[in-house]
Amino acid sequence: MAAYGSLNHRPDVVVLDPFAGSGATLVEAAKMGCRVIGYDINPVATLVQRQALAEWDHEALAEAFKDVESRVKAEIDSLHMTKDGEHVLYYLWVSTVACPLCPGGAPPIELFSRYIFAQHAYPKRYPAAQATCPQCHAVVAVDLSADTRFTCHDCRWSGSFDGPVAGATMTCSAGHRTKIIDALGGQPPRQRMYAKLVLTLDGGRRYDPIGEFDEQLYSRAEQLLTENADKIVMPCGRLDSGYNTRQALSWGYREWRQFFNARQLYSLGLLGAAVRDLPISPEREALAALFSGVLEFNNLF
Repeated sequence: MAAYGSLNHRPDVVVLDPFAGSGATLVEAAKMGCRVIGYDINPVATLVQRQALAEWDHEALAEAFKDVESRVKAEIDSLHMTKDGEHVLYYLWVSTVACPLCPGGAPPIELFSRYIFAQHAYPKRYPAAQATCPQCHAVVAVDLSADTRFTCHDCRWSGSFDGPVAGATMTCSAGHRTKIIDALGGQPPRQRMYAKLVLTLDGGRRYDPIGEFDEQLYSRAEQLLTENADKIVMPCGRLDSGYNTRQALSWGYREWRQFFNARQLYSLGLLGAAVRDLPISPEREALAALFSGVLEFNNLF
């Protein structure tokens, strides 16, 4: 342990890590001048290990990034904007499920456990938050230090922050309580956009409700995906049963592409294709690893 924490240079030592994960041991050993060998059963982990130890040409990496950006930025930005030309950072979606005990044509249940969708990590210190109105879907500013209920400024609906979901159970407007998994019937839930986070022209951020322009823009993304599915990178294959997929399978997800909506599939597909089409190099692999990380935070989950 003393040698591990010292500045010793040990090129005579070979460090083998057969369960190397993200490569922390390999990196620390390499810092001491050791030769390192790493293995892992997870191919994503081996990719991360290579990136942790890669010697990139930083100028070439910057050029590769600019190349990818020039190919896709304008197209992706055009699908993430307001009617006034402001950039949309995120669209917020909620899963919806029909109540199996209500007659056909009843509105689906929006699976909110709380109607608060944006708040500070320390709400007692910073109580300003945002809620969505379950009646008209307006975005309503609320004060968590003073309010336990809220009133919509548009439709005047008034009620609790609590939504129709509690644990694994949902309750419809008629009072029917149902297990969500049972109501799904083996199919994944539908999704509905309900808000967006806008980057304002002066650099601020603002939450807005979804309007007709947003719906039309999403329809445009669906059309582009249909027209270009064979030209872009698309997720393929079905989920295998395992520890990390069991919950998704129970919610009716069977294929990897079901993890993404049409705008995500098209935008990420463009980005993936631009990385794929770069010349083979360590810098290309670095951007592929970065693209893999992007998927973690740009999906329906």
